[in-house]
Formats: sequence, C-alpha cells, structure tokens
Amino acid sequence: MIENREVVKPYHHGHLREALIESARDILEREGRDLTLRAVAKRAGVSHTAPYKHFQSKDALLAAIAVQGFHELEYATRTARAEAGPCADDQLVATGLAYIFFGVQHPEVYRLMFGPRQTDAVSETVQAAGRSAFGVLVGVLENGIEAGVFNPTDPTTGAFAPWALVHGVTQMAIDRTGPLAATGHSAVERYARAALFSMLEGLRPRTETT
Repeated sequence: MIENREVVKPYHHGHLREALIESARDILEREGRDLTLRAVAKRAGVSHTAPYKHFQSKDALLAAIAVQGFHELEYATRTARAEAGPCADDQLVATGLAYIFFGVQHPEVYRLMFGPRQTDAVSETVQAAGRSAFGVLVGVLENGIEAGVFNPTDPTTGAFAPWALVHGVTQMAIDRTGPLAATGHSAVERYARAALFSMLEGLRPRTETT
C-alpha cells in the first residue's frame, strides 16, 4: 500500500537536502529504484545540478532514504513497545506487528533498506541506522530475560530469531507470496500474530529434564 504524498514544492533556503530526499522517496515509492538525480531535481523544483550539493551520487541519495526508513521503523517499533506496557510478551507482539505494518505500508523503502549497497561508506551509514532500529527488539528481549519469561541468553543473539520471523513475514506480505499471496491487511495481521505467538513459546526458559 502506498500512501498519498504531496508533490514537494520548490525548496526554501536551508532545506534542499530534505526536499531532495522527499522527492526521491516519492519517485521511489511510485516507480521503483530506477530514478535519476535529474528526475529528483525536477520534482523538487531545483536545477539538475542542485542534488550534487548534498549527494555525490544516486546511491548516496538512496542511502539517505534507507537511513530515513530505519529511523521511521525505529520510531514505529519503539512507540509500539511503549504503548504495549511492561509485559515482554505484549511488547514482542506489538513491536513485531509494527515492524511488519511499516514494511507493508512502505514496500519500496523497505526493499531499499535491506537491499545491496554500492560502497562501503554508504553501507556503513545504513547499517548503523539498521543496528539502532534492531536495538528496539534487543531491548524487548532484555526485558523478557530480566523478567524471567524468556530464555536467558545474549539479548542480541536472542533477538535474531524474532527479527528473522517478522522480516520474513514482511517480505511475503510485500511480495504476496505463500499464504499471503492474495490477502489483505487483516489477514496479514492474523498470520503475523499466529507466528509471533508461536515464537513466544520458543523463547520460554528451558526446563532441565532428568
């Protein structure tokens, strides 16, 4: 699902970078990654050389969009966790659903966030934003471990399985594959909740058997 986004008006002094990112994101979400800096400049209402004042290449501009996407994902999951209350189970389900819905609402940005990078410098910038967003889920695991409801393990390692789950569900929902091939928002939520509740059981502390 693509949100309606207004066409960016010509930038005001000091806001060129933001206008370029907004214009590029609008093109990306409507037409995919085959955008050009010239098209971005035209949409932003600036000269075709203006983008180079902030971005050395298209890849650098796309990286800025990916970083913005990770910041938005972090905000969405952090907000969902806060609204879920102190229970680690509720936090995990809430953050998982927020993650999935973000990807479904912004499919092209989501693909860009987890797509290949062109240079090491660009890659590191995006990865840093990704690690920060992943930290929300790590925090949920830390909470559950401290409360004794999740298996005591390294929280970063423990957060990988829930992340892999929600990432996989998001990809299937975006690409409409598997059980999500022809489903709407409510069905995605139903499948996601079922998967997350199953994941919770796998996170429980293990009891030793004799």
